[in-house]
Amino acid sequence: MRKLLGATVAALLTCTAVHAQETYKVGSSVGLSGYIAFIDGPWKDGIALAADAINQNGGILGRKIEVVAEDMRSEPAEAVTVARKLINSDKVIALINGCSSAGNAAMAALVARAKIPMMLCSILPPKTEDHKWAFSYLPPPVFDVEIRYAHLQKVGKKKVGILYDATPYSGLQKRTAEELAAKYGIEIVGAEQFKPADADMTSYLTKLDAAGAQAIIKMGSGPATITAVKAIKQLGLSLPLLASTEDLDVVRGAAAALGDQFIFPGQRTQVLHLLPKGDASVKATSEFLTLWKAKYGDRDSTWAARGWDALQTVVVAIRKVNTVDGTKVLAAIEDNSSLGGASGDLQFSPDNHLGVRTNPYYLATMVNGKVELVQ
Repeated sequence: MRKLLGATVAALLTCTAVHAQETYKVGSSVGLSGYIAFIDGPWKDGIALAADAINQNGGILGRKIEVVAEDMRSEPAEAVTVARKLINSDKVIALINGCSSAGNAAMAALVARAKIPMMLCSILPPKTEDHKWAFSYLPPPVFDVEIRYAHLQKVGKKKVGILYDATPYSGLQKRTAEELAAKYGIEIVGAEQFKPADADMTSYLTKLDAAGAQAIIKMGSGPATITAVKAIKQLGLSLPLLASTEDLDVVRGAAAALGDQFIFPGQRTQVLHLLPKGDASVKATSEFLTLWKAKYGDRDSTWAARGWDALQTVVVAIRKVNTVDGTKVLAAIEDNSSLGGASGDLQFSPDNHLGVRTNPYYLATMVNGKVELVQ
């Protein structure tokens, strides 16, 4: 009896060990609560969709991918706690983190010691020495600033007011706008910092209008954009608002208040139906959207497409070097000369971990509930 029990226990332990080896775990530190949840939720769903597709096609190196997503609550300190758990307890082979720039920067040193790649929805950490293991899928702010400035130059609006929040990316957008203003003949007549929770922005808009602004450029994404356009409408101002990248739910709300005077940098996933048919560069986008719509219907996929691309990049690198060893996977990602992603074309190199090298945006507006390109 004792031998039988011992054999049974040994068999169960062997079965458990085999089961534990059936997957490779990929971690994701995401703000599923807090101010960044509206972005990180879709980002996480894009990662999960990519994992499902990869697993249905045999996984990687004979194993399936298991995504372990942990809520860092949009707090940098919590991001460090989450990173320790994912690295030390879950033994993840890579991190596909959300859009908290401060959170990702806070965990950078920990990730470097663990020697695993960290793919980011945010900008790279501010310290250059923290870039080695980090790769960004967020387009540099120069792209969305320039596409908006070029439009203002075309329509002859030279004086602008800036609305921005306290996030690192929004601050970087503001600095980029200040640096590029002279190139486009733009004068920034004022800049007002708002809080994402502000329920009323009339005071900011009143100041910018009084300063002579002919248009408003808003930095940072999210529901605050709707608050801003409602303030313009309430004050009866004839000011167009040029927003940052936005989820289509935000676009609909803003366009309902401001009409075609609400303009935003459209993502490939948002304007695919307006692009030339048969374009090879959008094949990956079409394939992604087919799977996304089958599961999520008309829900916007802007941030999800980037999460999808981040996991696909890691998998391509692992297959290339035939190992999940962090150092070798890192080198393979850096050797990625070109990846046609769902969110756009991506390219990494040893000296540049910003994946988006060419402007992925199409200036757009919404007319009668449909996205249209701004001519």
